Amino acid sequence: ELYDYRHKDTLLLIIDRNEDPVTPLLTPWTYQAMLHELVGLDKNKLVLPDAGPEDAAGYVFSQKDDDFFSKNMHHNYGDLCTNVKAYVDRCKSILNIDRSTATIEEVKQFMQKLPQTKQLTGSVTKHATVVSHLSDVIKKRNLLDISQLEQDLVMNVNQSDHFSRLQQLITNKEATGDDALRLCMLFNLRYEKGASPSRTDPLMLGHPKQMLIPKLREYFGANRVTDNLFATSGVIGSMASFVKGFTDVKNIFTQHEPVLKKTVMAAVQGRLDTELYPYLLPPPQGAAPFRPKEIIFFICGGFTFEEAALVNTINNGWRGTDGQLIVPTSPPVPEVKVLLGGTGVHNTQSFLAALAGNY
Repeated sequence: ELYDYRHKDTLLLIIDRNEDPVTPLLTPWTYQAMLHELVGLDKNKLVLPDAGPEDAAGYVFSQKDDDFFSKNMHHNYGDLCTNVKAYVDRCKSILNIDRSTATIEEVKQFMQKLPQTKQLTGSVTKHATVVSHLSDVIKKRNLLDISQLEQDLVMNVNQSDHFSRLQQLITNKEATGDDALRLCMLFNLRYEKGASPSRTDPLMLGHPKQMLIPKLREYFGANRVTDNLFATSGVIGSMASFVKGFTDVKNIFTQHEPVLKKTVMAAVQGRLDTELYPYLLPPPQGAAPFRPKEIIFFICGGFTFEEAALVNTINNGWRGTDGQLIVPTSPPVPEVKVLLGGTGVHNTQSFLAALAGNY
């Protein structure tokens, strides 16, 4: 198969992170992305900040070796909590054997399951411990209220209301540190068009990273129109059951979609603007629009796990149980395989560091 080039209709698209500086600044709500954002993944390894001696080596999150993680890595937090509870209950059920009344056959069956049981209990302990930690971080940092304002900032236009809520969160110290900074950066990019001074300046006095607010605009482009950053069309927004206490069934916490989704749809339909995305070797004049069957996106400057979750949704969700396209296209197009790569994987901390280091 060395010379069996099955993907002559593959498109390699190289894009820059500054096409979408908003996604790395938003609170993610899918499992893998939350692990990286709220704790930090390093080569699939995670070490909890308050880990005891027995957990000092950390936990490995690999979809190849961890069946539960493989099935839940792109699930939203609400579904994840439900699945962890079911996982714990399953473990309890397997271990629920009364030694005093057990028959020899029951004991024999239990002993035969012992190696698998040990592996199961280890996995259950890992995920239950980590999800509990995520829950603590969400409460401590007030991420529900912060995320709600983030989503409203990128989805709706209401400058007065948004500034009032932003001011209240920061003044009441309900948003501090980099969480406050993220909100101010989003507000500035959304409304102030690089204006200096910014209305957010008094809120950020003394913050060591305050200079990143105007720098985000510089990174995106001082005179560049931001409309594309804040538009939406609804691929992942169908998550309905999120987590206890969330009131909007349409899920106000996951309304935003990365710009990558629009680029995928344009590429699939052969509608990419060749001035914005020029070919390395131009197609023949008069040739029909190129409609790839496989698209490889490589993001210079790094991608996010939220974008990886979007790609997974697209690859696995072209059609629903009724055969209709979940990813809306007009006219309908054939399904394609989408691959995502980049120079790194960003969370908020790494993205802010990249901005501070002149990208």
